[in-house]
Amino acid sequence: MCIRDRSYSLPSRDNFDFRAVSYRGEFLQLSPDMPFFKDKLISGTYTIGVYGQSNCSYSLMASTSAGVIEELTMGIPVRHKQAKGSIRHFRFLSWKKADIKVRLTVYNGRVVIRANVIASSNEASILEHLPTSERTSAWSSQSSNTKDYLTIHSFSKSFLVNGTYLASVESLEDTMYDIVVEYQSAHDYSIIRFREPSYSSLVAGSTRMFGFIVGSQDDITLSLSASHGSVSAKVSAGTPENVHWTIPQDGKLVIEASKDTNAHVGMYYVTVAAQKDSQFSLLVEQALHPKILLEGTPYSAMMISDCLLYTSPSPRDLSTSRMPSSACKKKKKKNKK
Repeated sequence: MCIRDRSYSLPSRDNFDFRAVSYRGEFLQLSPDMPFFKDKLISGTYTIGVYGQSNCSYSLMASTSAGVIEELTMGIPVRHKQAKGSIRHFRFLSWKKADIKVRLTVYNGRVVIRANVIASSNEASILEHLPTSERTSAWSSQSSNTKDYLTIHSFSKSFLVNGTYLASVESLEDTMYDIVVEYQSAHDYSIIRFREPSYSSLVAGSTRMFGFIVGSQDDITLSLSASHGSVSAKVSAGTPENVHWTIPQDGKLVIEASKDTNAHVGMYYVTVAAQKDSQFSLLVEQALHPKILLEGTPYSAMMISDCLLYTSPSPRDLSTSRMPSSACKKKKKKNKK
């Protein structure tokens, strides 16, 4: 297991900032008092490379020592399960004067969303202002009478342009949900995850918009498949208004990042239109899009020998995201003489 600070190149067996090697289990702890952090903060985004010396299966987990507050990145959803009566805390940064929406997709159970904001990112101040109840919250889905989202209005008295926002989700029942933070847009869209099909349905003549974030200049593949009816889709980069691509009739669109001047790192939108009552699936893929590690949540995988997998805990600066240029390859067996 090799780790690199994301401000540098990707980790490899010979090029890394931190490394752990063992036979059956590895544990690597990063501490602020390590020489590596003498002139820099430990907070940031790291890339983990897992190298398989033989065919294997493994579980990987990243967590902070405190393990109290999870950092959210604008536009990137994370999934959690919570027991009845428990509270999970999140924090995120905002840098412009615009309404912020904390949105949940609740698969089962009931929740209450609360939020606060502070000017300082000091840990003591954060712990002191956690929104654990209606009394200690500046915003609440309970008081605003919304079930699965919370809008932080830019005109509200507590709003800060450059602030650290704290959010909490309290489970009134055993629940599972996706949470995403995004700036309020005139366009209502659903965030989709890489390599996870999004299933939906539309009545004839209606449309639905989806959004996803690209963090590297690698080719993007979009697949649209209708199990019933007839649908078409247009794809935009940056803003939904400017259409840059149309998914062809065969349902597959490949955006070649190295050749297409419209392709860039950032937000993409897909607008699906139904010509008939339809059921469809939409899949977005990027060959080496890193698997995001959730705070304290194990990620299990299988690996072939001589293959390198990259993962990244909760990216905070998408503009610095980088991917390797080639996928892992199996070693060729030598011909017996």
